[in-house]
Amino acid sequence: FWVIHLARLMNLPLVIVAHATLGTINHTLLTIHAARSAGLRVAGVVINRYQNTPADSDAAVPMQTNPQQIAQRGRVKVLTLVPDEQANSVPNATIGPDTQFVIDQVDWDKLMDAGCVAK
Repeated sequence: FWVIHLARLMNLPLVIVAHATLGTINHTLLTIHAARSAGLRVAGVVINRYQNTPADSDAAVPMQTNPQQIAQRGRVKVLTLVPDEQANSVPNATIGPDTQFVIDQVDWDKLMDAGCVAK
């Protein structure tokens, strides 16, 4: 019994969380394909740990172009770009103010009620 089975039983749309860096297009598109092949609805993608100006200049182009490429190639909506904020900490259960702001811009209730944003 996998998470994909649970998602199908619950009949809720999936929100896929993808990393913002190089390689994410392939991983995210494969995840979208697997979800749809299993009969799941993909509500959208959240790009996590996004940096407007990455410290590594080699990361700048993928960081800037990945969200659009995922949206176009996956025929899915990118719901938000979650910043790579130092205040975000899973062990401490903290979310920084910029992250909270972008998360609050998505109408999560409407998303779940409406089901699928793009298919």
